Amino acid sequence: MALKRFILKNAAIGILSILGLAACGSTATQHEEPVVSVPQAEPIAQFVKQSGKQLMLSGQSFRFAGASNFYLHRSDNVTITSFLDDAEAMGLNSVRIFGFLDGEDYNMSLQPELGVFKKAGQKDALERIDFIVHQASLRGIRLVIVLTNNWPEYGGVPQYVKWLDLESHDEFFSSKQAKEAYKKYAAHLIGRENQYTGKRYSDDPTIMTWELINAPRTQDTSGQLLVEWADEMSRYVKSIAPQQLVALGSEGFFNRPGNTDWNYNGSEGVDWERLIRLPNIDYGTFHLYPEYWEKADAEAWGTQWIVEHAEAASLANKPFVLEEYAILANDINNRDFVYDKWHRTAYAQGASGTMVWGLNSFKDAAKKELYPDYDGYRVLADQGRTHQLLAQHSLVMRGLLPGYDARSYITTPSPLQRIDNQWLTVKANVLAASSSAKSMSVRTSVDSYELDGPDAEGYYTAYVELDPSTLGEQQISLVTKLDNGQRLSDKSSVLYNPTVVGYERTFTYDFSSGLKQGWHSDGAWQAKWNKPALTISDDLGKSMLKLNGELPGLEEWEELKIRNSRIQNLNRQDRIVFTAYIPADETGAGGVRPYAALADGWVKLGIDQYRESVSSLEKVIVDDQVYYKQLVEIELGNTAGKQPDIYICFVGEKLPLSKPVYLDDIHFEKALYK
Repeated sequence: MALKRFILKNAAIGILSILGLAACGSTATQHEEPVVSVPQAEPIAQFVKQSGKQLMLSGQSFRFAGASNFYLHRSDNVTITSFLDDAEAMGLNSVRIFGFLDGEDYNMSLQPELGVFKKAGQKDALERIDFIVHQASLRGIRLVIVLTNNWPEYGGVPQYVKWLDLESHDEFFSSKQAKEAYKKYAAHLIGRENQYTGKRYSDDPTIMTWELINAPRTQDTSGQLLVEWADEMSRYVKSIAPQQLVALGSEGFFNRPGNTDWNYNGSEGVDWERLIRLPNIDYGTFHLYPEYWEKADAEAWGTQWIVEHAEAASLANKPFVLEEYAILANDINNRDFVYDKWHRTAYAQGASGTMVWGLNSFKDAAKKELYPDYDGYRVLADQGRTHQLLAQHSLVMRGLLPGYDARSYITTPSPLQRIDNQWLTVKANVLAASSSAKSMSVRTSVDSYELDGPDAEGYYTAYVELDPSTLGEQQISLVTKLDNGQRLSDKSSVLYNPTVVGYERTFTYDFSSGLKQGWHSDGAWQAKWNKPALTISDDLGKSMLKLNGELPGLEEWEELKIRNSRIQNLNRQDRIVFTAYIPADETGAGGVRPYAALADGWVKLGIDQYRESVSSLEKVIVDDQVYYKQLVEIELGNTAGKQPDIYICFVGEKLPLSKPVYLDDIHFEKALYK
């Protein structure tokens, strides 16, 4: 897909362009979006400073909208420039990147061994960061660079614990050795001279912020351990980078005794209200993942989360930044509505910045291969509605637009949600700063319906009928008339399938020929494939797929993935079924949590539906070897328009495994309806 960029010569033209679109009462739907014109980037010459509740640039209030990225620091030039081009096309003026590879090997290194910053025969990954800084500066994009990770991705705290033979994760935050090792790496990175610009990192205003650690957590429920560590490290980093901002990188958890919500009660060892008050922490950061955190109402919970951080930051007289936020693209929530609501809330509450998670781009010069969507949060600069929302939000945050366009949304049902009843409830919401809805109506192929409302949270509701004679996709259209005469619209679709009464087998993989029929190994997480990774075997008396991998049994998620990109008639299938045989040991320790995923969009299916301890599974004996047997049946959801590409993912939960796992009777089934 070619990404068209709309870069104007000056901000004034860009503002007039958008105001013109708003003035003519343009209609915003899922498929027809007014194009937000982005002004040309300004060169970066001055450092951003903190003053009270604001960030300042050249004596003026500075606010930003950006993206957090996890892969740029180990990427090639094409991937880096593609991402930065897309960020610029969205009008984003900041990007957050990781600045560490602790013990990690990507054919390049930053810290392959403790205190060793270059491995013989490997590229120095600092050259990658040099390139990112240089390219970002050319586009007027300021950087936040994170110094390490609380999690094992790219090494992080678990790697320091391993290097120093510490007894626990928490000891990283108290150990003198760990603190000195951390400071040594920070000094090495911050003191780096960029080979493209000739500037030391500490002297380059393109680097807006040094962030101490991504998402720190501890077992100290008082929060004192993290407060003391953040105080010491922020003081140190500020001493060697006095012109730049320093932030912690916290997810924003509170420590309010008596609160039953784990995000608020200090159980993660974080006390945001104390951390933001530290003298060398320039602004408070927080993250927002209500689905991952298992919150019932993602929009409402997230909106309140933003408001509460704004209130706490105001009391501390410090700025605050929502530096990671995401909603799954294929989920029950209307992601665009949620993002729009959060953007408006963050702006109104005085946030200094927001940084969306999941902006991905192309990884090849021909712009044919996108970076994989590993977590389902992917956002693209494709001129679609999400793109336009982010672009407009950036211009509002930067003071280049006076406010947001009015928009209305179908919030329930979610796009392409499966419906088994011809009658359903439709909910809608309108976001308009200076006007309200005069009327809202929704149309199906059967009839048109007026919506009642709004309720206390601003939602309008109607009970509507679908066409019972039409199976599959049916469209729902919303029209909203505002009291100022403006007309808004939105579209969505549902998949109408009545009650499922059974399934019939449509295609079965028969491995008796010795052919894998498109199945191949495709990655591992905290596990490893042996060679050959995937074979056909008769070890258990019939031809099955044999996964030759190993799980150490130390973590809650150790994964082997297999993939097939040649699925026959995927859009006509309703579920995938297989039987797993897992070698048993004497302890019966650990569990399994298999799932599947559609590769197109990385749509995870059946997550934790089959999460079971192995001791609870049926046991079978083949040639004196005991196996646990697990039947897995996973609904595929909406496969319309999806590539014929699917993963089967075997996940062990603290399951030590040194022998192969076997998959038998892999097949697809189609639903039968009443």
